[in-house]
Amino acid sequence: MYKVSREERKVQKIQEVTFADLGLKERYDIQEWIANSPDMLEYPDDLLIIQKEFDGFEDTNRRLDLLAIDNKGNLVVIENKRDDTGVDVTWQAINYASFCSTLTKQDVIEIYNKYLLSQGRPQEAEQIIEEFLFDSNIIYPSNTQKIILVAHNFRKEVLSSVQWLNSNGLDITCIRLKPYKFQNEIIVDTDRILPQDDMKDYALSLSRKTADSKRQEATITKAIERNIRFWKAFAECYDMSNTIFKNITSWNENKDAWKGASAGFGKGLYFNFVISNDDARVELYFNNSQKDYNKKAFDCLEKNKTAIESALTPNVVAWERLSEKTASRIAIKNVELKPKDESSWKEVFEWFKNTMPKLIDVLTNYKSEINKI
Repeated sequence: MYKVSREERKVQKIQEVTFADLGLKERYDIQEWIANSPDMLEYPDDLLIIQKEFDGFEDTNRRLDLLAIDNKGNLVVIENKRDDTGVDVTWQAINYASFCSTLTKQDVIEIYNKYLLSQGRPQEAEQIIEEFLFDSNIIYPSNTQKIILVAHNFRKEVLSSVQWLNSNGLDITCIRLKPYKFQNEIIVDTDRILPQDDMKDYALSLSRKTADSKRQEATITKAIERNIRFWKAFAECYDMSNTIFKNITSWNENKDAWKGASAGFGKGLYFNFVISNDDARVELYFNNSQKDYNKKAFDCLEKNKTAIESALTPNVVAWERLSEKTASRIAIKNVELKPKDESSWKEVFEWFKNTMPKLIDVLTNYKSEINKI
């Protein structure tokens, strides 16, 4: 790494050092950096730290460094090593992941609630988690536990074992933190070294095709297959060009949990049909890439909340601004419907048919106001 002087057209090397050289500690420094800014790991999914030094395991006094949940509902074990991983870090992290595999939703909520209280932030843990998740219908914690190993240097045997474990269904990421010192400043560079495509530098070389096939097979669940059948049956029951879907301009065949398209007004607003195991939902989803726009559009409708709710009676409207997320939604949910039960599908179809047109008609009345944003 170099510092560039544009005026002198020269570069000055920034010296890589060790965390030990800098007097930095694994627990009191590196762990706190990650806890306060998990995005520094540049992990593919958003992470919410729910506990530090977690020791809630029966019959053992072991503590995992950081416990997180990603935005897809998976628990993530984060194990930090200062400058050298040692040879046992993989086994240690797998132990922690196995311990966490028995945690229930209520366990996760209680763990996070204790963490919030320890940070002087007495808030609703369950609400924060559900707003953080990619979709509020996600069931958490999932049956998958993920692992992140963080260190300055990774031993060759650790990288080899991680690559082999990943090819056999585990999800382990190795993040290298490189510390640099320049004058009185400390600079840390983040580098994800595993997983990666090319492993020619390591002793173990495995077939990418085999690993990719296994990952694909793992994602094809019975629930997804059932949902695909559900939407096919729904499309066969109702003509998608029918006037009740007058604002739906396309039918996205790639989503198994929801279907929808442009609302016909606003920027990035969509009317969606949504199913989960235990409820059905119709919604206006604010999915512009600009968070500020989504919140302004949501607020524009919420100021007319009384009139909108009155027009949609007896349906109960959920106003979900989701302040910590980019998106927002206005939804009508029916918890009496159970899409996981195929015998109830006709009832779900009928509810969709009757409810979506009302939502479209009422919210479209405010089209001109939204389009002014």
